Amino acid sequence: MPPWTLSDPYHDFDGMEDELQSIVDKQGVGLTGDELTFVVFGNYLPAGNYEECCTYLPAAFNYLRTGQDDCLAQMWEHLFHVWVPQHIHELRRDGRLESVVAELRSIFHERLDAWLSGGMSSAMACCMESWCLDFLCSALVAEDHERLLEKLHHGGVHARMLFLAIHPVSEPFFKHMSEHCADCYCREEEVVERILRLRPVSRLRSFLELLQSDVLEWRMESYTRQELFEYWSRVLEHAHSATAHLPGGAACPVE
Repeated sequence: MPPWTLSDPYHDFDGMEDELQSIVDKQGVGLTGDELTFVVFGNYLPAGNYEECCTYLPAAFNYLRTGQDDCLAQMWEHLFHVWVPQHIHELRRDGRLESVVAELRSIFHERLDAWLSGGMSSAMACCMESWCLDFLCSALVAEDHERLLEKLHHGGVHARMLFLAIHPVSEPFFKHMSEHCADCYCREEEVVERILRLRPVSRLRSFLELLQSDVLEWRMESYTRQELFEYWSRVLEHAHSATAHLPGGAACPVE
């Protein structure tokens, strides 16, 4: 089979043979965010099989590193959150997993650092919530979790707002991922423990004050201010009740 091929293994692109061929003809050069996100690495139904998609990985990495359009959040989700976990055994078998994860880690930190320094487009700023949440929940990059939270913990006001927005996703998500991708995703309690350890109570209180103020334009699309306020109020209450019996103070320290 030629290296640049899209065989449409799930028949999700029937009747779109010309569109697929136009992507193949580019041989990985000049592919758009739409083509990579919704066709080549289409969510759960990519236009290529495992080997074919591997050929397009360099183009996907380049797009994630340099793209500035509205497809970025979904491209990250389709690749990091769906495609890699789906093919983790093949990637490990072929000796590709370590390099793929290393590239995604590098891209993530480059873009996060650019966002924290104010060098990001508004589209990318809106992506950071989902990028950070996926990153935090993934066991593939567990060694970077504390590095991520520390960056946000010591960042500016917008970083602190993002810091608040990264909280554990729904229980059905963790249940599903633990059943189907057990070696790719952390257990929910692991994520909660890590967040509490890196979010001292007094700092969380100051963040909650931000949620009640009108200082910032609200950019987080997944949750309202009120939902986040209620969530972290419950976290604080839980932290106090769970650690009140411990000698010498709480596991979630007060600064």
